[in-house]
Amino acid sequence: MSKKYVSPFDFIYPLNLNGLNGRFLYLPSRMKNNKSNVLIVYDFNSNIEMYFGLAVYLSKRSNVTVVDLPGFGGMDSMYKIRKIPSINNISDYLASFIKLRYKNKRLNLLTFGFGSVLAVRCIQNNDSLFKKINNYIFINGYSHHDDFDISSRRKKYRYLLNRIKATSLVSFIIKSTIYSRSFLDYRINKNSEVRKLSNGFSYLKQFLVDLNRENDLRTKYYLQAQVLKLDNCNNHISGKCWFVNVGSKSKGLIPRRIEQHFKIIFSTFASVNVKGVRKIPLIMNDEKIAAKIIPIKIRNILRKS
Repeated sequence: MSKKYVSPFDFIYPLNLNGLNGRFLYLPSRMKNNKSNVLIVYDFNSNIEMYFGLAVYLSKRSNVTVVDLPGFGGMDSMYKIRKIPSINNISDYLASFIKLRYKNKRLNLLTFGFGSVLAVRCIQNNDSLFKKINNYIFINGYSHHDDFDISSRRKKYRYLLNRIKATSLVSFIIKSTIYSRSFLDYRINKNSEVRKLSNGFSYLKQFLVDLNRENDLRTKYYLQAQVLKLDNCNNHISGKCWFVNVGSKSKGLIPRRIEQHFKIIFSTFASVNVKGVRKIPLIMNDEKIAAKIIPIKIRNILRKS
């Protein structure tokens, strides 16, 4: 075993790909000569540091990489290179990273929420990546707009609202008002989940303020609008999909529909429920907290592949 990992900053590297500046985190396996690779693709409103504890936990048995996505984690948005931050364009960016990072290697995809959308579309649009993936593991993932427990009328309203928010003028106004540092500070002070952490409250509050400020709002709202019309069920993937359910009902997801749609996409489908955890932790910077959302079955799968 190698030394204990303490700070994510020792393992974060700069990345320039397709004209965009970003970062990725790489933790080598603490088990010598281990060839297992895990790529974590995160959800909306995320960055690398949020998943450091999970990466440390998984590095007991695998080499772990977490990559920032265009418009998130402080990375350049697609608008910088005059591209729309569509699901297709960002999934193509993810495909480019996989091809660059895993030239002659295989890997396991471990995704959260919206990350599953990008991972599936990435593979569907790039036939050359089919043989690179050992396992698809989706934690609270989804693949179709009907996976959400929202009425058609509500979807249309949210879609229109997000498209308006995604305009440059409106997103600028939002960032200058409800996403200003002072207003974010006020909102987080009122958040009961954050206030429970009396010891790390100040640090966590500052982290959340910075996180909300660094993510590109135009990208976020544009993608959220696209999700409301999402349909990843048009192309088949030969492989096994593992759906990990972590209190998904609280997020408005319908597990039965998720299963139906993933079965259309993948050759084989299996689901695992996480017991004793109501929802995914706000920040998984602690190894013990992060370990709770990885079921034993998934741990064994990652260890063997």
